[in-house]
Amino acid sequence: MKFIMTSFGSLGDIMPFIALAVKLREKGHEAVFALPDYLCHISQKYGFETVKFDLDISEEVFRFQIYLTEGSLTQERIRERDLLYAKIVPQVIQRLRSLCRKADVLVGLYNLPFLSIIQEKTKIPLISLRVAYPGFESLSVNLPQMAVQEDVKNKIDHLILNTFSPLLLKGYSEISGKEKVTGFFYLEEQYKPEPGLLRFIEKGEPLIVFTLGSTIHNDPDKLSNMFVEVVTHLKCRGVIHSGWSQIGKNIDKRDNIYVCDYVPFRWLFSKATCIVHHGGAGTTAASLYAGKPAIVIPHNNDQFQIANNLSDLLCVGRIIPYKDLTYLNITEALSEVLVKDSYQRAAEKISKKIKAEDGTETAYQFIKEFLDLHDI
Repeated sequence: MKFIMTSFGSLGDIMPFIALAVKLREKGHEAVFALPDYLCHISQKYGFETVKFDLDISEEVFRFQIYLTEGSLTQERIRERDLLYAKIVPQVIQRLRSLCRKADVLVGLYNLPFLSIIQEKTKIPLISLRVAYPGFESLSVNLPQMAVQEDVKNKIDHLILNTFSPLLLKGYSEISGKEKVTGFFYLEEQYKPEPGLLRFIEKGEPLIVFTLGSTIHNDPDKLSNMFVEVVTHLKCRGVIHSGWSQIGKNIDKRDNIYVCDYVPFRWLFSKATCIVHHGGAGTTAASLYAGKPAIVIPHNNDQFQIANNLSDLLCVGRIIPYKDLTYLNITEALSEVLVKDSYQRAAEKISKKIKAEDGTETAYQFIKEFLDLHDI
């Protein structure tokens, strides 16, 4: 079968699609991606045919991420974003309709407003991946909602795959029989670390990994200097994942700090003593898999809910909202996690449960059952 995969947003909005596409390929199916320009290199890296939407919204996405991070999002800026996105939606619909005419299944990011229109026009089965915590939609990718008749919404063939571990969905119940919880999606990668990174890691513990993922900050140098000061004060070593903000790129070379670009988080986190992250879904999944305690610095959207649920699991220290982040409170939070064994024990316990799940295989079985109903 041929699957069309489409998503907008940040790395956290595309990597679950990559993981599912790899699983589909292993099962003998074909996956073709349709993406905005700034995401195409990711699917191409994993060997998938990729159709690029002829539009450039990367600058707008990055600027909107800063608004979210720095708390400067206004209604006027939302209207400006919506006007821009409204211009691109017709092209996206046209391109996806053309692709779907020669495909069997459409797989898209949950709540993209045009998916139901395409499904209604092409009659192709629709599968949505819900990669944000239920009830939260990423403002950075929330295209303007479109008028879709309620009877169309109710009639569409739609399977929703919630890509979270049930362990993190405390108190959440499925919205309908069409929604299934799969567990986190993990991507198996062949990775050979840079010799410099490997030598740095092998120098010994304790090692703190800092990553704020795809969040974008007005002053990344301020964060860089803060992380260096924290590591120096605690007499630890730190790996700074630069992320979309390029944190750490301008600091001088130091014996106790290593700055890296993309490194598979499951590999990197497994080497850490503690992880400092923003609470994004994908980063959280890798952190839980690694079985290492964490400090969470939520910035926006579902990251606060995720941080609170992690706190209930007792595997993270103090939650520090980004707007309240200071050298003092992150130093105190890390000091506590590094000396209390209870955080490590809780993280290891959760890790064992997480590793017993197989999100992409579970998702594939749900997809197979769904498509069997359509004799596909």
